[in-house]
Amino acid sequence: MDANIKISIKNLSFRYYRRNVIDNLSFRFAENKITAITGPSGQGKSTLLTTINRLWEDIPGACMTGNVTIQFKEAVKNIYDRSIDLPWLRKKVGMVFQSPNPLPMSIFKNTAFPLKLAGEKDNRVTASKVENALKKTFLWNEVKDRLQNDARTLSGGQQQRLCMARALVLEPEVLLLDEPTSSLDPLSVSVIENLLLDLKHNQTIIMVSHYLDQIKRIADHVMELE
Repeated sequence: MDANIKISIKNLSFRYYRRNVIDNLSFRFAENKITAITGPSGQGKSTLLTTINRLWEDIPGACMTGNVTIQFKEAVKNIYDRSIDLPWLRKKVGMVFQSPNPLPMSIFKNTAFPLKLAGEKDNRVTASKVENALKKTFLWNEVKDRLQNDARTLSGGQQQRLCMARALVLEPEVLLLDEPTSSLDPLSVSVIENLLLDLKHNQTIIMVSHYLDQIKRIADHVMELE
């Protein structure tokens, strides 16, 4: 793969039962850039995101053909190769969904949850990575004195940034975002857009968005599905 290409999709087709959602798609995503995926509803934008971390594989009736290759720091890998470990892949390719989904636990435990699943047992390492992730999402100063509070007491914008921190705590190379600002007020939208512009220096970001003004403000590249 070219040095500045992070993800290469070739001849990708996807269907649910007999309904074709994506037909023979090929596209390359640039490294350390924000690529916005846009287009009418029902064209497979969210589905496309799930093919980049294989999250679709848990959906009954779903079927995909084609190749998705990612240039990880270790090596270039076809993520559909049988040797790929799914937990490893999802550490490298994080995802944030449209609606904030904090877990019913404290702010600290929410952020640390992926580390727990990954087997991290050193409390000092966990605390350091949680603080770093919350700082990356501009949330640390707002919550550092109430880390043990229920995460569901945060505002909608704060909850979405918490979900981003939870995705970033494992230091993924790719961040997938499915309409991350659709349910937020204008101030929260502005905060998250600035956050994404900051994050792209270390992550490759692929974002589904219907908002053309937002795409003009922050996207380096646009992929339109028709």
